[in-house]
Amino acid sequence: MIWDAQDHSCGYDATFTILANIWAEQPGVWEERFIVFGYLMASWANQLKLVAGRVISLESARNAVRRGMYAQTPEYFPYGPNQTSIDRIAQAILPEKDYASGRQSCGICGFADPSEYGLFDAFMCATANSQSPTPSGTKLSQWIKKSLSHGRGNCPVCRQTGRRVRMNMTVSVTDVPNLLVISLDDPQLVIDPILHFDKEDVLTCMKLRGIIYGGHGHFTSRYISQNGAIWYHDGVTTGRRCTLEGNITHLNDMRVLGSCREDRALAVIYALT
Repeated sequence: MIWDAQDHSCGYDATFTILANIWAEQPGVWEERFIVFGYLMASWANQLKLVAGRVISLESARNAVRRGMYAQTPEYFPYGPNQTSIDRIAQAILPEKDYASGRQSCGICGFADPSEYGLFDAFMCATANSQSPTPSGTKLSQWIKKSLSHGRGNCPVCRQTGRRVRMNMTVSVTDVPNLLVISLDDPQLVIDPILHFDKEDVLTCMKLRGIIYGGHGHFTSRYISQNGAIWYHDGVTTGRRCTLEGNITHLNDMRVLGSCREDRALAVIYALT
């Protein structure tokens, strides 16, 4: 996907290059999955069919979806040199749906909060906590588990006795998204090649399919194919081509994926297998 120098498309290039390659490996499967995400992703699926039929270019497909984003919230998706953010692109194209619920209880006094909480949707943000820094080498999967089980506030019963006891969250995964985008605001986290979700005692796997990098006012990406091949893309330098860098199964240390050509990983995309 070639960068648009006039309207600065690199954020869209990085994101939609990954999504286009996911679709290309299983077009029948991902057409159905994209359509249920809503208007923008249904439009993207239709545009990709036109690209496959050589009716339009991949850049035209990108521009069509970008126009749809601009029409919905122009202040978030400006044209020209003012960039958007990867977080806003992800939130625009992914559905707002809770995929897990949780109930809180106190491990000291036994108080049970009757409320049910929605815990995560298809976009998550792995934020750094200055008061409790993430240990170096912490896996993203470990962060997700800790984040979901972290109670929301202290026990109100224990508070009456002067104690501050954090509530525990019991998590129930009700569904697993076809796509999961996680914003990496915490640079200490190590990207996992596979995430596992326990849905009603059935283990569901999501594979790492893309990483978006940023820095120096530009976005690039890596796409990971079903067989683990790692492809690098930069709309400015590689254009419509991707450069093969290796295979994820051959990496001895996943921390190398946290950066790319002096830019750091800003977001990861996982897809249902």
